[in-house]
Amino acid sequence: MRRQARERDWPRRAEIVISHRVPYADMLPADNIGAYYAWVGDVDKALYWAAKGAEVSTVTMTAILANSGIFDRVRKNPRWTSGLARINDDIWRRVSAGH
Repeated sequence: MRRQARERDWPRRAEIVISHRVPYADMLPADNIGAYYAWVGDVDKALYWAAKGAEVSTVTMTAILANSGIFDRVRKNPRWTSGLARINDDIWRRVSAGH
């Protein structure tokens, strides 16, 4: 029971690490947290962390794994599809502009 509680709590702890700019936080990609939230079906948190990951890199786990089962719980949600399109459009603008 205690192990399961810790496993469910890791996204919150990871959010704290990233938000407080703890040393080596870049080793824990924000979009991995987004993938976790997509897997559990939380569209808003999945989009928030996917966008954070896209701020750091144009190659994100969300983009790589978008068709995997990890995203099944959010894939058909209109907020997910439109939010992911906005994230991808932003990435494309940055890449096209050479940033």
